[in-house]
Amino acid sequence: MPITDQQGVIAVYTLQGGKLVKVEGKDVSVDLDKLARIIEENKRIARQQAGELGFLEPLRGFAMIVDDLGLAVIDDYVVFAEARKVNWDSLLKSLLKGVVVSG
Repeated sequence: MPITDQQGVIAVYTLQGGKLVKVEGKDVSVDLDKLARIIEENKRIARQQAGELGFLEPLRGFAMIVDDLGLAVIDDYVVFAEARKVNWDSLLKSLLKGVVVSG
């Protein structure tokens, strides 16, 4: 099942060369270039903090909510979701298993 079939999921994008490129789903009305820079900076800080805290495995991502828009960032994938409609547990488990695109 494609991740965009989950209730509340709007779109899947991937980070490629500092840009967000849509994989599937609807267009999102955010500044993708600015968001890509913010995500890259957050990933850099997270890697640094994980190392300082002594995590055994690398930190793979994070999730955040801004207004009604939710973002889940795992590896190089960014999933946009309606924050109050998505099942975050199911979404994050799917992402961690690598179930992102319909193929």
